[in-house]
Amino acid sequence: MNGQHLPKSNRLLLRILVPLGRILFRIYFRLQCEGCENAAALAHEGKPFIMVMNHASNLDAAVIGVCGGVSFIANLSFPGKKELFDNPLTGWLMRGLGGIRLDRETLDLSTARMILLILRSGRGVGVAPEGTRSPTGEVLPFKSGFVKLALRFNVPVLPVGVQGTHEALPKHAVLPRPQKVVVRFGKPIDLARVAAENGNENSDDELAELVRKEIIRLSGATSQP
Repeated sequence: MNGQHLPKSNRLLLRILVPLGRILFRIYFRLQCEGCENAAALAHEGKPFIMVMNHASNLDAAVIGVCGGVSFIANLSFPGKKELFDNPLTGWLMRGLGGIRLDRETLDLSTARMILLILRSGRGVGVAPEGTRSPTGEVLPFKSGFVKLALRFNVPVLPVGVQGTHEALPKHAVLPRPQKVVVRFGKPIDLARVAAENGNENSDDELAELVRKEIIRLSGATSQP
């Protein structure tokens, strides 16, 4: 792996946080998880995949992790902004969860290289192609970088729709509200097969939009053109 240390989750930490989070989130957010068998199947296969989600709140990754379960999260690394890693209170947690340090203010080639190494190692990577939290809860246009990764490595894309987190903890809010939250895991999408069926005429942007529409459906959200 070119001498680079791959981020890896602490399973003991996950075995504590996931059940605890499930209890707390079900009480406070009335958390509902759907399609978990799709996440479980990928975790059981132990093969690389790309999880793609909508991003409306800082709660998104936490509720997905609680619904996905220990095995799913243990096989998944997710980029997190560098401020979370630099903060003494959250840095240990991000590293314990196998997070990837991301500097959004620069062209962070080290992050891209790390994502490639993780996929080559047979594990999954989570991405939020909107690039930032939606200020309205609508699903913003997707950047198509994940499509290039999926096609290059011939890995499935797991669409995940999160509903209710924007109302529970919108951008700039400090304390979460007791709003119902639903996480829906869709069926994996083989973008290489989709492209082949269309004679490889789909552009990366068109394939990204296909995934985006499925996530809009799963999240019950509206879209922003």
